Amino acid sequence: KPMREPYTGEIRFSRSLDGGRTFSEPAVVHRDRREITHRFDTLAVNRAGKVFVAWIDKRDLVDAGNDPKAYRGAAVYFAVSDDRGATFRGDFKAADHVCECCRIALLARDDGTVTAMWRHVFEPNIRDHATVVLSADGKAGAIQRATFEEWRIDACPHHGPALAADASGRLHAVWFSAAPNSRGFFYGRLRQGGVDGQRRLGSDTAGHGDVSVNGHRVVVVWRDYLGGRSRLLTSVADDGGDTWRDSELASVAGPSDYPRLLQHGNRTFVFWNSREKPLMVIPVP
Repeated sequence: KPMREPYTGEIRFSRSLDGGRTFSEPAVVHRDRREITHRFDTLAVNRAGKVFVAWIDKRDLVDAGNDPKAYRGAAVYFAVSDDRGATFRGDFKAADHVCECCRIALLARDDGTVTAMWRHVFEPNIRDHATVVLSADGKAGAIQRATFEEWRIDACPHHGPALAADASGRLHAVWFSAAPNSRGFFYGRLRQGGVDGQRRLGSDTAGHGDVSVNGHRVVVVWRDYLGGRSRLLTSVADDGGDTWRDSELASVAGPSDYPRLLQHGNRTFVFWNSREKPLMVIPVP
């Protein structure tokens, strides 16, 4: 049901306890019920079964009089459920000054925390990425800068990152930038103060990708637009992200969604939806 004011919304949650045959009535996750921006939600479940939901929220901008000079961008808030989504507690703030419409990546970690990655608005208008660690008690750690293209823009590119971790805990990410000296869709291994093994993927039209890690095998998938068709491309490294081989998995005419990676045992699959070939599940070679 649309809300009366433009660019407003609620984050609603529904669960199934019978394998997807039936779902509960949707419930609003956040306590703030003003008709403002609560949008671009994402979800992760940690090993203890606690459900984390994070979203982009403009309550702090509204409280600042909707003055972008008083408050840059929006904020990331999150809520946590201890009972498989029956109830949520929050709202907990994860970060101030985030890009208004770039989706958040959430990654559940072995220690029960969840790492969030998003496009941040570093002062005054640098829209690179940041990470923070979220805990089930509602606390958020220190914000860490994750990418360093120095993209200065007073607008939101609607292009969020993706995040995965290997067995050693090292973070692997993909992201987009249109900075003048560093433009494109990128992969890299995140570390404090920098990025290792950063490489540009695809053509000038590449983007909206995903990344997964299984052991030492890193898989990146993205959508590119070449020769009048949307193409599903992948790059695979069996050595933790040092040596890569690229291949094309599919191509379609007309509209297509963003690809997402699925891990089943030791096999990796891509889920990709398009008008020409709906709901494809494609194994990664």
